Amino acid sequence: MGWSGWWGWACWSVRRERRGGYNCTVCWGCMCGKQWAQKGREAVEEAMGWEAYEMNEAGYPRVLQEWVSHLQHITENALSHRDEQAAWLCNGLGYHLDDAGDYHGARPYYEQALAIYQELLGETHPSTATSLNNLGTLLYNMGQYEEAWPYVEQALAIRRMVLRETHPDTAISLNSLGALLQSMGQYKEARSYYEQALAIKRVVLGETHPSTATSLNNLGGLLVNMGQYEEARPYYEQALDIYLEVLGETHPTTASSLNNLGLLLHSMGQYEEARPYYEQALDIYLEVLGETHPTTATSLNNLGGLLGSMGKYEEAQPYYKQALAIYREVSGEIHPDTGMSYGNLAGVLVQMGDLAEARPLREKALEIHLASLGEKHPITATSLNNLAWLSYHEEDFATAADLMAQALGIREETLGADHPHTQNARRDLATFRTAISSRGQA
Repeated sequence: MGWSGWWGWACWSVRRERRGGYNCTVCWGCMCGKQWAQKGREAVEEAMGWEAYEMNEAGYPRVLQEWVSHLQHITENALSHRDEQAAWLCNGLGYHLDDAGDYHGARPYYEQALAIYQELLGETHPSTATSLNNLGTLLYNMGQYEEAWPYVEQALAIRRMVLRETHPDTAISLNSLGALLQSMGQYKEARSYYEQALAIKRVVLGETHPSTATSLNNLGGLLVNMGQYEEARPYYEQALDIYLEVLGETHPTTASSLNNLGLLLHSMGQYEEARPYYEQALDIYLEVLGETHPTTATSLNNLGGLLGSMGKYEEAQPYYKQALAIYREVSGEIHPDTGMSYGNLAGVLVQMGDLAEARPLREKALEIHLASLGEKHPITATSLNNLAWLSYHEEDFATAADLMAQALGIREETLGADHPHTQNARRDLATFRTAISSRGQA
C-alpha cells in the first residue's frame, strides 16, 4: 500500500465548433460628427463583441488571445456608458480570461457585467442569471467553493422561475451546483444535480449534443470519485464518442475527455492502456491552450502520476515540477490544485527515498487543503493519509496512527464505510497499530 499521494484531476468543459470569424479595423479619425462617431463606436463594439462570442464558443482561447488587448480597450471604453452592450462585452472578455486561466483578470469584468445587468434589467432577468452563474463558475475555478455557492444558487433560482425547469440554461445551473458539491466532497448530493441536468439535456438538446456529453462526462467523474469505476466507464466513453464526432480530434474539450478516460484506466490499474489517452490530451492542450494554462498543468500532473504508478519516479518528477510551477503562478499558493501538486511531488520523493525533502512538501499540501477545503473534505483526508505514511516511513508509528485515524474519520463521514479509500485507510491504520505494538510504542 504505502503511498497514495497521487491525485488525478478530471476536466469539465464544453464548447461548440468554431465558426468563421473576421477581423474588424475602424479608422476613428474618419468619423465625422457626434452621431457618426456614436454609430461607429457602436458598430465596433458590436463587431468585436460578436467576434469574441464566436471564439469563446469555439473553445480555443489562444486564438482570441492574439488580439485580446483590443477587446480590452474597447470594453473599457464601453464601460463609460454602462449599457447592455457594455455588460455583454464585459461578460465576453471575462469569459475569455476565465477560459485562458487568468482568473484574477476575469473577475472584475464579470463583476461589472453583473452590476450593470442588475441595475438595468433587474435581479430576476435571465442575463442577470447568466452573470451570476459565470461569476460563480469563476470562483469555483479559483477554488473558492463557499464563496461561489450563493452565485450559482441564485442563478438556478432565477432560471427555474423565469425559464422553467426544462430549459437548457437551467440544466447548466444544475450542472454548476453539482460540480461545486462534488468539489466540496458532497458526492451523493452532487449526483442528484448531475442526473437532473443530464435528463433535461437529453430531452431538449438530444443524445449527441456536446452539452449532453458534458453531463455524461461529469457523471463519470463523480462516479470515479465515489470509487465506482466500472459504472463510470460507459459515461466517459459516450462523452468521448460525442466530442470526437461533433468537435473533432484536436478540440480542448475532446482532450478533457481523453484525459478523463486515462484517469479512469489509471485508477483501475490499467497503466499501459491509460498512457496514450494522457499523452494525446497533453499534446492537444499544449497546442491549443499553451504551456502555462492550468488545464495543461492538470495534464502534466496526471501523466506524472501515471509514471509514478508505473515505478518510473525519475521520469515522473519533471512533470510534477512543471505542473506545480504553473499552478503556483496561475492559481496561486492557496488553491486545492496547488496543494495537490505539492503532495504529488512529495509522493515521488518518498518513493525515491528522500524523506527529508518530502516532509515540508507534504506539510505544505495539508496546510493548503485545510485552508482551501476545510477539515472535513476527502482531499484533506488524502493529505493526512500521505503525511501518515511519511511518518510511518520515518518510523514515527504513533504519529502515523494518529494522522491515519483522522483521515479514516473524514473518509467514513464523507465517502462512506465501503469506499475503496475508506477501506484502505482502515487497513493502513491497522498496519500502523501493529507496528506500534511490535515496537512497544504507546
